[in-house]
Amino acid sequence: MVSQQEKRTAVDKIVEPDSSGQLQLIQLLQRHLLLSPDIESVVRKIKELFPRYFGVDSVTILLYDPTHDVLLDKGYAGIFHANEKSLSNPQSTTLNIFKKSFRECLPLAVEDCLSSDLLPKQYCMDRGLQSLLAVPIVMKDRTFGVLSLEYTSYQHQFVRPEISFYMVVAELIALVLENIRQLNEQKHSREFLHESEDSYFRLFEAVPIGLFRGTPDGKLLRINPALVQILGYPDRDALLATNAFDLYPKKEELERWKGEVLKGAREYDLELQLQRLDGTIIWVRLSCNALRAADGTILHYDGAIADVSEEKIADSRIKEAYQEKELLLKEIHHRVKNNLQIISSLLNLQSDYLRDPYDAELFKQSQARVKAMALLHEKLYQSPDLARIDFGAYLHSLVAHLFQSYQTSAVSIGYSIDADNVHFDIDTAIPCGLIVGELVSNCLKHAFHGRTEGHVWISVGHFDARTIRMSVADNGIGMKEANENVKSAALGLELVKTLSDQISAVLDIQRQEGTRVTLLFKGRIRREGT
Repeated sequence: MVSQQEKRTAVDKIVEPDSSGQLQLIQLLQRHLLLSPDIESVVRKIKELFPRYFGVDSVTILLYDPTHDVLLDKGYAGIFHANEKSLSNPQSTTLNIFKKSFRECLPLAVEDCLSSDLLPKQYCMDRGLQSLLAVPIVMKDRTFGVLSLEYTSYQHQFVRPEISFYMVVAELIALVLENIRQLNEQKHSREFLHESEDSYFRLFEAVPIGLFRGTPDGKLLRINPALVQILGYPDRDALLATNAFDLYPKKEELERWKGEVLKGAREYDLELQLQRLDGTIIWVRLSCNALRAADGTILHYDGAIADVSEEKIADSRIKEAYQEKELLLKEIHHRVKNNLQIISSLLNLQSDYLRDPYDAELFKQSQARVKAMALLHEKLYQSPDLARIDFGAYLHSLVAHLFQSYQTSAVSIGYSIDADNVHFDIDTAIPCGLIVGELVSNCLKHAFHGRTEGHVWISVGHFDARTIRMSVADNGIGMKEANENVKSAALGLELVKTLSDQISAVLDIQRQEGTRVTLLFKGRIRREGT
């Protein structure tokens, strides 16, 4: 049997990890495992907590059965063992890596499971295993089994500090299993009851998170030193004399806590505010078990409280910094838009002095391109998400401006835009916007000569799951091959080709029954709420 001094030594070792992040993970395991009544609860909570907080994809716990000399990953209820480490049973199907880790009490890391001699390839393929770390669950001279940490989404490179940390985690699991072992072996012994109470009390006193037992009316029955320190009371008696309900500065927080109790959940986990003795408000994470009588009446609560004020402050600072960054970016977009509008106005003023129609047309085209970029920055400035722009709304504004600039009363031209709820980042939106601007301008200038009416279609959507298709089409006279040699048309088409190269797009031009220009490029349309 492990002595009380050995247990205390194990606890002292566990609560001294190398970093604050590791300490928080140890505290999380302590809160969830120390009050576990049986092995099934321990294993269930480990399998829930590790993928969520430790970064692994899955976890397996194998416990030793001395009767059959095997390691089992299920059906181990009530299994406790002497210090046997043979695993010599020829009928055992336990994998070599787990046998070796169990026998030698050493962690074994495999970064490429398919190439390891310790793991069958078919076993790895069936489970999709990429990397695996086997850690013995051992405390002093007793080995309970093996903890298997598994990665299926990518190959993981294990470093020495990480492996050392998981050895500490496995020792904590061994400590919890040892406590359960003693409870099960000596639960009918009065002497053991005193020992287990003393063991629990040592753990209760030593852990660096606040632990308590309280009644449904708010009376505190038992508290540990960590809780006294968290709440800023001078001693244990002063806090025990306080009703727990008076620690809630906001009554709605108390009602929220009571609401969780009334739901009937045996366990729950909340973040809420409590008031220290000096009046300061702190954020805590409260985990609690409600122990009930056979008729459902709550007898008392066993719970844990961790001070998360520093985490909240850090989160708040990050949010403030993000908001400041957003304001700065908005101001930048606003100023860029204003500067582009100034450039557009200068081009307009300069064009009044031009006598050559071709030169005047070039200035008009440049002004339209500057306007297209200014509109984009204006949309970004107005957007709640500065990382992407509502490209559909941008196209509506851009095309409306082009029609106002180029269309004459001699021809009635309509347009349709199919790009609702399409969002692009700025690196995609700028070249795409300029391309649409060039193509629509060419339609309005060249596509409907000799016609009294016409129509232009603009669409943006998915061609397949990984490819976006953007097209501009008209029902005009059709683009002739020779037109590509005309200076004004050739410049616009050359610009479209250059911009297409920027987004690695495939450009296709169809000249039958009007003109259709289509671009295909890799990407994924982001829609609102995705």
